Amino acid sequence: MKLIVTIAFAFWLLSTCAERHPASARFNVYFWFPNENKEYYLGVAQGLDHCGAMAWDFAKSKGLSSNSGWSHICCLKTASSECESKHR
Repeated sequence: MKLIVTIAFAFWLLSTCAERHPASARFNVYFWFPNENKEYYLGVAQGLDHCGAMAWDFAKSKGLSSNSGWSHICCLKTASSECESKHR
């Protein structure tokens, strides 16, 4: 019984760590246009780098440069939250 509990705990710990690791975690991606107070949901990214790339690609597709005032947020998805923490 002790072995089963230990294995279950190890599995939970590993999955929780992977869920929060920036390179492998899943993020909801939100975008804001300059001078607009409305967020646009772009989808789910696998990894923080991919989240930023999604925002940059969306901005580029709308003709926005990097210094035009747009913004984005990457919200960490976990089993218990759609936005446990915010990242850029």
